[in-house]
Amino acid sequence: MSVRSLPLLFVNLGGEMMYVLDQRLRTQEVDPEKAGKVMNDIVSTMFNKKFIDEIFTKHQPIYSKKVMKAMFEKLAHASIMRLNSSSMDKLYDLMTMAVKHQVLMCNNPCYLISISLNHLDAILGYVTCQQVRQGVEVAFNHIVHNYAGMSVFELQSIRHNMLSFFQDIHVRVSIFLTEGVQHNNGRFIIHPSTMLYPGIEAPGEIRLMDQSGEIKQVDKFYPGEKFIMEEGELGLSIGAVRPTILGTNMYSGKHNPVDHLTETPGGQRPPAVQPPVEANRTEETGSLAREELNLLAKLIGTEAMSVTKEFKLHLFED
Repeated sequence: MSVRSLPLLFVNLGGEMMYVLDQRLRTQEVDPEKAGKVMNDIVSTMFNKKFIDEIFTKHQPIYSKKVMKAMFEKLAHASIMRLNSSSMDKLYDLMTMAVKHQVLMCNNPCYLISISLNHLDAILGYVTCQQVRQGVEVAFNHIVHNYAGMSVFELQSIRHNMLSFFQDIHVRVSIFLTEGVQHNNGRFIIHPSTMLYPGIEAPGEIRLMDQSGEIKQVDKFYPGEKFIMEEGELGLSIGAVRPTILGTNMYSGKHNPVDHLTETPGGQRPPAVQPPVEANRTEETGSLAREELNLLAKLIGTEAMSVTKEFKLHLFED
């Protein structure tokens, strides 16, 4: 299932990127016409039909961290907006930590579908062009068609593959620290889950069977927690109610994404946390990496974009 992970990773990272860009464009009072053009252009490029068909129908493993970041940098500059390298680094850190948290908290692997659809619903809300909207709807239908019929085992395999991509990425985010879901070293806190998804029996019974497999005795015990069966459907239609809020916009209230990334609960700005060096692991370099990037540029249509009337945006204050 490793070759089926890329579309979900791409959609969810893309959704988080749109959340941050939308909030910062509003906060910095960018002209609504320019802001709307930025959002429409980026979504249009992100859900380019050729690129979406490529990642959904031609199953391939997740790109390396270096290539994935370069791809989203190209997407972020797929409009008249330009970000400096510092802003792009912070934007990508917020994207990756948000999606990592969502996948970690997704105890029911089937919820990977709901999380992805939550992101796509929100992206549709940013789009004002009908043609761009159709591209997002194509991706929505691809996810429903390709993933809704998968078994729990298959979706769990995809979940593990996505978590492998986020391994060794530990950036402190203040909203996570404040809510008690992240340690100061950037690692997330995982509490025992008492929710059971369909097909899973609650702990608390010991069944004794004879040689033929017939149950002869059932002993009950208290497992230490009260388990509850989940209710609700995955929400496989646009705008549907879904059983999880994971994947929705965590910046929609009073929170500011730059504060999330750079401030601790005590209000002091900590030194930047550098991710640990990955031992015995190398990123694609040289001609192979360049070929991947060139292919991505062709697929998402960013090789020859117009740079007329562009504007620079300091996404985060230094």
